[in-house]
Amino acid sequence: MSKVSWKEIKEYHRKKPKNIFLLSSYFAPYLTKLLLHTSITANQVTFFSFLFSFIAVPLIAFGDYKWTIIGSVLLQFILIMDASDGAIARIRKTTGKFSAYYGGFMHDFIPIFLIIAMSIKSYIFFDNYMFFIAGMITITAMFLTGYSRFYKDRVAVKYMLRYGKKLVSDQVVDVLPNPVMPNEDALQDKTKTKSNVGFIEKNVKRFRFMEKIIFFFNSFSHLLAFVLMLSVFNILHYALFFYAPFYIIICILKVYVEVKKGLNEYVFEDRK
Repeated sequence: MSKVSWKEIKEYHRKKPKNIFLLSSYFAPYLTKLLLHTSITANQVTFFSFLFSFIAVPLIAFGDYKWTIIGSVLLQFILIMDASDGAIARIRKTTGKFSAYYGGFMHDFIPIFLIIAMSIKSYIFFDNYMFFIAGMITITAMFLTGYSRFYKDRVAVKYMLRYGKKLVSDQVVDVLPNPVMPNEDALQDKTKTKSNVGFIEKNVKRFRFMEKIIFFFNSFSHLLAFVLMLSVFNILHYALFFYAPFYIIICILKVYVEVKKGLNEYVFEDRK
């Protein structure tokens, strides 16, 4: 691979938002430049960041103020590595489906580890086992929020495999970024399809606004940044008071939206 200039490295990181809220985004290009001089792959960087979480989470859950801060700082190294692994993959042209799955897996499970850490920390501080129950309810809501979408995509794949269909573009796909497939009955029922399209078009601004709220509080990078800020002010044990009802409300809204949209966002045709 030809030598990559510092300007090019910064260009590869330009897609990552840079602001004072996420200071880690400023340090990622330096890590990328360093790792490009080694044989370490992007997937190995992702793996190392996942290992960091197994060190950081126990420090946050069981540590005093000093160790909680150390654990929270380690989480910021995870953010730096998370930004760096993607840049390394693009520069070396090693991006692929497995890398996307690998990174997504980490993004889904580290927040769960953090909720567990918050539950333990709150239990220790308040000496009340109800925080364990709140933590389990929160994690369940997180799973259901993702599964409400995942199951519809799973149905789409089964439909394509069973009936030899292929996915084609549709006007609904352009309305929302997350298309879902219709079942056979819905494809035949034009009135029902138009009704659901109307619902989406009328409420698209609400969907967009809700997605922005969810992203701000639920984003992998923002969540790790919140943990650091709450740790610095020594109020992390109060975090579950916010995140428990937040995830429950988001779960209810997400399931409602997915059910209301129906299965009319994917349009299929026979393979030739």
